[in-house]
Amino acid sequence: MNPELPTFDDPLGGPPMRPTAPALRAALFDGACGVCSRSARFIGQRDPDHRVERLDLRDPASAQRFPSFSTEDVRAQMHVVTGDAVPRVVVGLDAVCAVFEVLPRWSLVARVLQLPGVHFVADKGYRWFARNRLWFNRWFPLPAGAAPCTDACAVDWSAIERKEAESTPGG
Repeated sequence: MNPELPTFDDPLGGPPMRPTAPALRAALFDGACGVCSRSARFIGQRDPDHRVERLDLRDPASAQRFPSFSTEDVRAQMHVVTGDAVPRVVVGLDAVCAVFEVLPRWSLVARVLQLPGVHFVADKGYRWFARNRLWFNRWFPLPAGAAPCTDACAVDWSAIERKEAESTPGG
């Protein structure tokens, strides 16, 4: 599994770093990406109880609320903040699983994706898809009024991989 990012709990009264009630998860996505926007809509259509708060990190209010997330990182992979007693952040396929865990009729999918062999293969697939989403965007239209996606999905994957290696124990 991907290593989890640090937990967030600001004792100095900074911006809230957890989902807004009644949400159990806050999913951050890139609103300038057709794939991400369509994914956020997919989640919303399957979330009648509003368990997942969907936030475009390009929205200044979302960026202010989650200042420790870089737009570049969120552009690379979905980020989800849990509403646990101590909020935690999960990224990539683990973020998808965290969302599916709280959606009606999708928790089984999350459990299957978390099985060790399945997770390994699905994570490779997720990362391949994320790296190539600029190509896939031709089938996922942008929200109304958004500029055409040309380089909005371009991500410095080498920098992301270096950051992940540094945060991995022994990396």
